[in-house]
Amino acid sequence: MITSIKLKNFQAHKDECLTFSPGVNVIVGPTNVGKSSVFRAVRWLVEHKPISGLQTFDTDDTQVRITTETGVVSRFKNDEGYGYRVNDLAPFVACDIVTGK
Repeated sequence: MITSIKLKNFQAHKDECLTFSPGVNVIVGPTNVGKSSVFRAVRWLVEHKPISGLQTFDTDDTQVRITTETGVVSRFKNDEGYGYRVNDLAPFVACDIVTGK
């Protein structure tokens, strides 16, 4: 079960943490406030596809972090590269922005 999702510089969300309760949770709000971007963020984390057009706030420091009952996984893209981190261990860097490797 997902217990929380943290979004940093992802579409409408500059720094947002959504906490979920056991059972059914509903995300509601007016048009164009970021409801759909929560689902895009989860897809970005799990599908390993490019982030083109999803970063905002004039920065390359973007992160999506999902916490479950058994651990944490996050995907990031910043000045140093992009990759994943599991349970706050050393990152798995997919590509170093400086070297391109």
